[in-house]
Amino acid sequence: MEPQFSFPTDLSSVLDVLRSTDNTFDDVLDIDGLADLLDFADPQGIVGEAEGLNPVDEHLPRHSTGVSSETSSGFQVSAEGSPLPMDLLFSSNPTSRVEEQSGFRKRRTRNASQMEHNKVAQQKYRERKKLENMELQNAVNMLTAQVAALKAIEVQSKEAEARNASLSSMIESQKQEILGLNTKVLSQASTISTQTAKLDEQALMLKTQQNMIMDQHQRLAVQEEIIASMKYRLKACMEAAWDQAELEAQDPSVLCRKMQEAVRQALQGADDIEGLQELLAKMPDDVVVRLCKSIMAACRDLFPELQSRYTAMCLHSCHAVA
Repeated sequence: MEPQFSFPTDLSSVLDVLRSTDNTFDDVLDIDGLADLLDFADPQGIVGEAEGLNPVDEHLPRHSTGVSSETSSGFQVSAEGSPLPMDLLFSSNPTSRVEEQSGFRKRRTRNASQMEHNKVAQQKYRERKKLENMELQNAVNMLTAQVAALKAIEVQSKEAEARNASLSSMIESQKQEILGLNTKVLSQASTISTQTAKLDEQALMLKTQQNMIMDQHQRLAVQEEIIASMKYRLKACMEAAWDQAELEAQDPSVLCRKMQEAVRQALQGADDIEGLQELLAKMPDDVVVRLCKSIMAACRDLFPELQSRYTAMCLHSCHAVA
């Protein structure tokens, strides 16, 4: 039956095995690697302190399990039947093999250069690890700050988006209001334009009417002047006819006839204003007589002296008849 190879799995068993050996193989032992391994397995040095061993200042005991023997296949096996580690079996140093005669190996302390080299290597390793930890911590801090800044930017972005949405809604509502106001203003402008056109037409009509009224005023003024001159002309004609009638006879009928003829002559001698002479020519004689009587009565009422003379003549005629 072939022997089974088993290796210690915990650090205590490794230290026990190394402590029980008396062979050293410094030529194949990687001190830096072993220091890294011990620092990784026991960074606080708990096992070393518990066992009374300093992995930096003290040398590491070599692996051995006591008396060993060689099997038929060429492997060395300890007295308990467990195989030795492979680094001991295949070491290039012949002194690293287990001495079959004594059954144990002597412990050998490291020299000062080896201890100093081990110490420097471990210090460099720890400094390197410390520097790496510091770099990692700085990177973590930087990433934490960047994450915090990113979160703050995200919050600000959300707030800005909310403000933009609110402003967009406000702008849209204001646009709608402005469109409504523009429509209202356009409607009012159209209404005002229509009203302005109507007012312009009314102003033109008023101006035309004003011109017509001014023309009528001018015509009335001219007519008033003509009428005033006609009144005094009629008065003069009637007084002349009166004087002639008094010389001829004191008959009121003769006086009236004379005065009617005087009125007719005055009308016929007047200016042809607005077809007056044509109108008189077309009138029948009875109409002209009535018109002259009306004018004579109006002149008599208009001039008090004519009225008094006519009244006195009428009274004189009545007394004469009586």
